[in-house]
Amino acid sequence: MHIHFVIRPNVALIETLANEDIEQDIKYLLLVSQHWTEPNKYYSQDIMVNRINSEWVHERRCLLFLAHLYELYVLDNLRDNISKKILDLFKPLPLTMATFNRWWVIEYFEIYEDTDEIINDLSHEAWDVIGKTEIKDLDYWIAEHKKMSDQNSEA
Repeated sequence: MHIHFVIRPNVALIETLANEDIEQDIKYLLLVSQHWTEPNKYYSQDIMVNRINSEWVHERRCLLFLAHLYELYVLDNLRDNISKKILDLFKPLPLTMATFNRWWVIEYFEIYEDTDEIINDLSHEAWDVIGKTEIKDLDYWIAEHKKMSDQNSEA
């Protein structure tokens, strides 16, 4: 079992970087949502909910994210002419939760679903309520799964 979470920029970061003269690939990487996973190796399944909500675990994840970005965009680029705006994202040092909260948000996935399992488990009644999409490939895919579901329900 893994804990899944997304770290994404908040409105302040999006607005701050919108008109900045920063390399497009760096701007993209700072503004893209990131999906992180963490193995559930420290705690038993019984206290997983407490683990997700645990303040120190939450802060650890946020600080790891900041340290990772700092290494990528500051430490690895000290010889380059790194943008002052990127450096300013991490000030004042040391990195803290205030730094994280100024620019990013973290969201947890409490339920993880495998789409292959859902596809295989859907009843033919559930497939029948999906309407036409007018997207040729998608309508074909739905029709094929409806047929397979009908065959499985007859068996």
